[in-house]
Amino acid sequence: MNSTFSATTIGIAFGTFFVGARNILPWNTAWLYGKGDGSAAQLLWRFYEQSPIIQWPITAVPNYVVGANTVNPDGNSIFAVGAKVISLLIPGQFQYFGVLIVLWFALQAFFAERLISRFVENKHLRLLGMAFFILSPAFLYRLGSMRHFHVASHWLILAALHLYFGKSFKRFGWSILLVAAIAINIYIAAIVVSIFLVSAGREILVNRRMPLLPATVVFLVIPLVAAALSFVISGYLSFSSSAVGSGFFRLNLFAFFNPGYSPSGSFSVLANSVLPSTGRSLIAEEWEGFQYIGPGVVLMLPILLILVWRSRRHLLKSHWMPIGVVSTLLFFFALSNRITFFRLEFSYWWPNALLHIHGIFRGAPRFGVALYYLITLATVVSVSKLFSKRTATIIMGLLLIVVIVDQSAGIRQSHKDLSESSPIETLLADAEWSLVVKGHSKLVIDKNFDFQVDGGLPADASIFSDNWYALAMFAVGHHMSTNFGYVARPIQAFVKAEDARVAAELASGDLDSKAIYLISNEKDWTRYKDLVGKNGRALVLDGFFVIVGQ
Repeated sequence: MNSTFSATTIGIAFGTFFVGARNILPWNTAWLYGKGDGSAAQLLWRFYEQSPIIQWPITAVPNYVVGANTVNPDGNSIFAVGAKVISLLIPGQFQYFGVLIVLWFALQAFFAERLISRFVENKHLRLLGMAFFILSPAFLYRLGSMRHFHVASHWLILAALHLYFGKSFKRFGWSILLVAAIAINIYIAAIVVSIFLVSAGREILVNRRMPLLPATVVFLVIPLVAAALSFVISGYLSFSSSAVGSGFFRLNLFAFFNPGYSPSGSFSVLANSVLPSTGRSLIAEEWEGFQYIGPGVVLMLPILLILVWRSRRHLLKSHWMPIGVVSTLLFFFALSNRITFFRLEFSYWWPNALLHIHGIFRGAPRFGVALYYLITLATVVSVSKLFSKRTATIIMGLLLIVVIVDQSAGIRQSHKDLSESSPIETLLADAEWSLVVKGHSKLVIDKNFDFQVDGGLPADASIFSDNWYALAMFAVGHHMSTNFGYVARPIQAFVKAEDARVAAELASGDLDSKAIYLISNEKDWTRYKDLVGKNGRALVLDGFFVIVGQ
């Protein structure tokens, strides 16, 4: 049987187990409740489904956080737009994330096997090597416990490495990959673009078969133009001045070797057994920076070092050097200028321009996965190069057993976090709501919030920030727009302007007849209901102070 087909089949089978077979069914949405970012992804998809089919940008979500230029539902334009077209033919609520996750596993396995095939001829070794990629803790944790479905599209990085290590420069392949990466996730796209630039630069400057200017146009400009078009169509230009990061996420220097992801547990059975709870607390990672490389790769590192030492004379001229340098630079970008090692911190100078770029990429630790997968590939290749086929197969088979046994704690937890359904809590249960919503298409709060600001949220907005998801689900369930919600970028200017607008509207008594206003406190509600007079009806439902525009 073809090893590529076998690898893809294994990826599909393991992906089906990981997400749960019943959760692949489009009409099963229960498993997406209570799932943090996974729930937000489904919520945003539902709002996007209700947006106009013809609009610009095509990824706009005009009825979610109205006025904040919300676009690009959860980052993945390809699946969202495709699902929206399908929704025109299939009525009713559905989800596509179960299918997407299985596809991600299939593609992770497919490109891992194809990448390894650049160096390893034996199909059994390729399949064993592929397993280290689909069992990658960073991949499984990102999908399962974090529910960052699109950030987990690590197969795009493997596809980029596959093109990079190819015998010839594939201009069309790079163009397609760049377009797909930008349309799926901007962080992964930045890594793919970096690998592309190294590949194109090598082709132009080292392997050049034509004059410099034509070579630059052919190998660099055309794929980048395709990438730029994908960027525009995906709606990123709508972010304008809001395209800045917030908070301070950074990778821990020990991240590749650290199985800890919380004070209560880790990705390693051995670490859970040996380390007391205080020790696990010491190695617990910042959730965004978890990138444990796994025991199999760690145990293969000495073999890699031996191969590097033996090949040291040829290393500088090999294809591994440029991609290794770029991946290492991305790794240091992920570390930031304030490097942490366990609980220690070391600071060093960075230019302001680089600090600004780091701020734009709020989840900068994600850039560490380029070096993460390059090391994984290098260790697998080193075993096949230093040993006979039989010995290499035995070594990798034993290491795979170690991986499965030791990582079972993390695999089990990530699988549980992803696949198990949570009970659905109904926040707005009063039967009066069904009468109130008739003839109204807007749900408006008077004290807005921004989840991306540093520090705590305003106390007067807590009733809305604490219950935003349930309120937004109510709104989308009744085909209503919202002026609030979770977005992945700072919207402080919008929040300030929206609070002033809503307060002025309520104080004037000139209400929007299509709006249902939720007031944050009884004192303001009492004042506003006297001001609006016949233009509004005041109610208290499920603990919320409500004024209904009339």
